[in-house]
Amino acid sequence: MKSKLLTVFILGLVLTGCSKVPLGNGPSFRTQMCELMQLRDSGVITEQEYHTSKKLIFSTMVH
Repeated sequence: MKSKLLTVFILGLVLTGCSKVPLGNGPSFRTQMCELMQLRDSGVITEQEYHTSKKLIFSTMVH
């Protein structure tokens, strides 16, 4: 349960940050990816959560 709540929280932050990128107010793509990798490497999120979040970042950046 704790992991799922954390995932939802992280995905919300990622998506919120991505939605601001065109306005220049949000974190850069590189910053978001670095933060995501740090969360994975520190064990805060699982490998699967990392890949799911990474796909969301890429899809949001492309659109």
